[in-house]
Amino acid sequence: MRLSQHILALMVILPLITNCSEVQTKDITARLNTKLLSNYNLLRWNNFRPISLTQTEKYKQIPVDYAFLKKIKVSQVHQTGMQLSEENTRADVFYALEFYDTDTNKIHAATYHQEWVIEAEYNRTWKLNSPLPDFKAILDASRKAREPKIKIIEY
Repeated sequence: MRLSQHILALMVILPLITNCSEVQTKDITARLNTKLLSNYNLLRWNNFRPISLTQTEKYKQIPVDYAFLKKIKVSQVHQTGMQLSEENTRADVFYALEFYDTDTNKIHAATYHQEWVIEAEYNRTWKLNSPLPDFKAILDASRKAREPKIKIIEY
């Protein structure tokens, strides 16, 4: 083959490779967006059990107090940001949450970070590599912040 034939072959092959890569990236991000929308709806409507099905094995092993979570009512979820890795195998998603505790009927705000990863052994499926929001810790911090800061001095 002459040099001109090699150049012509490259001119035909390179756009095909580039287009294939773009299609693959669009497919990966479309699957991620589908998972995020599903997870968003589950979180917003307090369906915490199905969220655990999307988690990696690492987080499936952590016990979840579902009885406590029944006292939590998520009223708002807003995605505030997302970063996708260059390899399209990891995504960090950030949320602002508002929820209320049915025991106290007080509204609380929190931020929630989710890490999503593609797991090869699950047919390149996006899996949640994060725990559920730690509502207990948020409520405990809120209670401590409301405690009076008065120091009693006895004579």
